[in-house]
Amino acid sequence: MMAAKLYVSDELKDDVGRFVSDNSFPVELIDDRAAADFAILSPDGDDSKKMCDAKTWHAGGWIKCPTVWAMGKQHGLELMQTGSLLDMLNIRIRQCALGCFE
Repeated sequence: MMAAKLYVSDELKDDVGRFVSDNSFPVELIDDRAAADFAILSPDGDDSKKMCDAKTWHAGGWIKCPTVWAMGKQHGLELMQTGSLLDMLNIRIRQCALGCFE
């Protein structure tokens, strides 16, 4: 499976790049958002509590658990690594499939 293409906004590029490298996270960082499989964006005013989806993650926002599972399956991402990245980005999980998070 090919690595997922990930666009990261400039403010988060160093931290996410370090995480990807240190954790052997199977993504390729790219500079073209239009060509990316998904993007990680910096909080922008009210964006900090925005809902994330399979294409766009907002640092400080939240994401539905089933979306994380589907992304992992689609892109070959390990759930524990993905959870660690979400935690680093302060993205909260909601509607947990295991009942751990509301």
